[in-house]
Amino acid sequence: MLTNRHPSLAHSFRHLLSHVSISLLAVGIAFSLPFVAEHILYSGWPKAESNARLLMGSEVAFAALLVLLFNISKIVWDSRRGLKFNAQTALAHPGEGNDWLTRQRDREVRKHVQGTREVSILSLTGREVLDTDSWVGSVLNECNEVRVLLMHPAGSGVYERTRLSANPEAARKAYRQEVEATIHYLTKLVAEGKRVRLRFYDAVPFWRLVVAGDYVQVQYCYSADASKWPEYMFELRKDQPGKGLFTPFYVNFLTQWQNQQLPEYDFETQQLIYSNTQGEIKRETIPRKPSHQQLAAASLQSLISNLHEAKKHVDREAA
Repeated sequence: MLTNRHPSLAHSFRHLLSHVSISLLAVGIAFSLPFVAEHILYSGWPKAESNARLLMGSEVAFAALLVLLFNISKIVWDSRRGLKFNAQTALAHPGEGNDWLTRQRDREVRKHVQGTREVSILSLTGREVLDTDSWVGSVLNECNEVRVLLMHPAGSGVYERTRLSANPEAARKAYRQEVEATIHYLTKLVAEGKRVRLRFYDAVPFWRLVVAGDYVQVQYCYSADASKWPEYMFELRKDQPGKGLFTPFYVNFLTQWQNQQLPEYDFETQQLIYSNTQGEIKRETIPRKPSHQQLAAASLQSLISNLHEAKKHVDREAA
């Protein structure tokens, strides 16, 4: 997926055309300046000099023009810094705002990911794949291979994530139902002849990732309510694949996917397969509740988090 391609002929032609247009505009402005200056000095200024109201209006208009130019200069400078940041991070779509420009950019990005052959998803329950109206659902219908990482519905991560909710048991039940719905949807994709692999992880994730072609959609999801956080789309820099944020997020997915300790779901037997470098170790159905070891690990992690928060509070009080 990480490729290094040369710019296309159309891209080079557009680049050349923009340079020619800017050069012609600069030449036109340069040749028109003497005529404009002559008109102001010999025609406009004598009239304004003899008319107090016209002189006052000219001064106000000139001051307003200077303010406007300074504001435009600041906007251009800030935009230039933003464009430089976007270029460094390879940000293709900010995911914030609902104006016309944002929606237009969103449509362009979705157009680019159409026809992707491989899709990789790191999610909590896979709820985004169930939305057939979203771009993820449309891409899944067209791709050939799907790799999905979901949080184990009976793992310590779910216990840790839901322990502070108003009704922890209802929240865990909702997690299981969403995961079951995702498995049902992925089973349909398998029946259609697509190559689908599903694995489960245990820890609470920081990011929700959807990798489609040369784009990765990222959303922070460590908090209980992940829907309030914006989604960002990063694009692979084909000229410099090592730069930008596409590569780190994609490598993050690959690192977790290649973890041999993660169980893989068998769509034929509806079982979880545990294996290592030597081969298969055991099979089991997806448990409804976490094991005692998983609960103990979650409690220990919760205790460590509470101790860290208490230490931070003491340090702030001491400062």
